[in-house]
Amino acid sequence: MPAGTRLLADDFKIGAELGFALNDPRIAVLDHPLNHHHGRAPQLRLWGLQPTHRRELGAVPVLLVVGATDIEYKQQLRRYHDLCAMVGPLPPPTVLNVDRGRQRFLLFALSPTVADGPCTAPAMAWIDSPEEGATVARRFAVEGWAFKDGVGVRRVEVTIDGRPAADARYGIARPVAWRFRCSHLRSPARANLHPVVWAAPAIGQLANMKRQHHFLQLWSSAFLVAISV
Repeated sequence: MPAGTRLLADDFKIGAELGFALNDPRIAVLDHPLNHHHGRAPQLRLWGLQPTHRRELGAVPVLLVVGATDIEYKQQLRRYHDLCAMVGPLPPPTVLNVDRGRQRFLLFALSPTVADGPCTAPAMAWIDSPEEGATVARRFAVEGWAFKDGVGVRRVEVTIDGRPAADARYGIARPVAWRFRCSHLRSPARANLHPVVWAAPAIGQLANMKRQHHFLQLWSSAFLVAISV
């Protein structure tokens, strides 16, 4: 990041960890359900560390650090839209996986000027089959759904232990993906939604391999993310 970049934490835990690591007690922290759950929201406001919008940080570059695993998966889409309301459309993040993805951080490099436009959120995806913990044969099918608010998904690739295994075929009608998207937003709208439902062809040469350390990689016109599933 360029000189003069401000750090902005997604919640009080990340702010505390960054402050300890950098010896900086003035890390700004966004409003977050965790702040309220742990009683830290009033404290942050009293200290002047909780901006209501990133414009309060000034016209400087901002590195937003988001704890993607700090909230339940079903609440993440709503959180991304809350972030858009506070910082503007989200650019493609750098993804930092800790402990094989059990803890995941998204690093958003925000420009000095707040971008205009609809919310652009990280891609959401889910594997329907095989189910977690299942043992598969040498050849097996992978099915699921994915979407990305704002610009859509161009490609879905299934990887195993970081190695490409198959390109998914997508565009299959799957109403459950739309219902998931709508049920986790306060004011669902059809604009700027590009749902993608996909199915990967049978994957071979994987005898009795348990479903773990699998990743989805989703491409859009300006986005690349690995999602642990």
